[in-house]
Amino acid sequence: MTDPTILAYSGENSQTGFAVKQEFPTVVIVGNNESFEEIAAQLQTKSILSALPMWNSHKGEIKQSKVIELLFEKKSRLFHMWPAPILFECLKKPDRQMTNIISVHVAEEQCSNFIRDHNVKFIEADNTPVAYKRFKSDDGIDAVLRRPQENNDGFEVVSKHAENPINFTSFVLLGGVGVQYWSKSNWGSLYRDIIKNAQNLYLGIQMPIQPAVLSDDQLEVLEDLMGEAKTIQDVPRILFVSERTPGVCGLLIEADPGLEISDILSDDGLSSDIIIIPDMGQTSSQYPSRISQVMDKLSPGYRQHDFVRHRGRSTCFYACPPLDLITHGYEEDVVEPVVREIISKYFEMYIKGTLRCTEMQQAFFDKHKPRYIAAGKYFIEFTDIGQ
Repeated sequence: MTDPTILAYSGENSQTGFAVKQEFPTVVIVGNNESFEEIAAQLQTKSILSALPMWNSHKGEIKQSKVIELLFEKKSRLFHMWPAPILFECLKKPDRQMTNIISVHVAEEQCSNFIRDHNVKFIEADNTPVAYKRFKSDDGIDAVLRRPQENNDGFEVVSKHAENPINFTSFVLLGGVGVQYWSKSNWGSLYRDIIKNAQNLYLGIQMPIQPAVLSDDQLEVLEDLMGEAKTIQDVPRILFVSERTPGVCGLLIEADPGLEISDILSDDGLSSDIIIIPDMGQTSSQYPSRISQVMDKLSPGYRQHDFVRHRGRSTCFYACPPLDLITHGYEEDVVEPVVREIISKYFEMYIKGTLRCTEMQQAFFDKHKPRYIAAGKYFIEFTDIGQ
């Protein structure tokens, strides 16, 4: 049984390629110079698998990859999603003052502290392999940011960790035309990990949104989304809040396979501007659990806090570790009201006695219940991490 190949943006030597090798050690990675636009076109015309970066904890949505666009427009299907720490080492040419530095375009946000502290001009490249080639061949380029432990040419190591604190990227495995109908033999060893154990479905909600406030219709959507849950694991998880167009956001949601979209998210009486996109894909692992594992490495005290906020250069994420809840977003005044409303719904269901949970989660609810009763969703105080 032969494993399928995976088309990884910028090939196996890129940050994406390395993340794929770590996640799927046995697969053959293809790809080299294909642009994001070319990969998006292939996903819409060919029966292929492609790995792409979707979101970074400092840059936010990687819009160039078109992942959110492909999913919300039902032009591709999601089969796997995972976060991975992203590390950058800074190398420079010997006996050279460092006045500029080159790397993949997203490194400008991911290494912004290092770039600022060294007062260097950032030179953008399409990917890290291309950046390294230009660094070696162009005498006018002083330094490069690339993945660690690849300094085979003996350049001076300026820093082994040039990335900002808590730097990770969320990657996705997308399928092209007809991939969802592949046979077991088409999937090879990936069948067990991706298809056989698929237990989470994904849907999207697109709606207008104003900073700092949710409309009655938006509150009703969140109410309907969570209303049928009986356990913490049953509650659909809003993973990403992206900007679809100015004034319009998209919620990418992970849910239990038992969720009946048509029953829970009825559009009766809702604004026509609120659009529900069902069946974006399925995965075998829950994304929040994977994020918790990454955060244990990048921020060891993460689970000690009940409510967490991380501010990247162009993005943010909010988390409630006891509930295994994490939501990535773009603007704080858009994302925070959504997160406060979600956490408030958890407390409401717990107090009503309709939500089953673990002993640890029960202790969490009981600890904060008096403050919730007194102040509602405004009782939450987020602890900033990774600053």
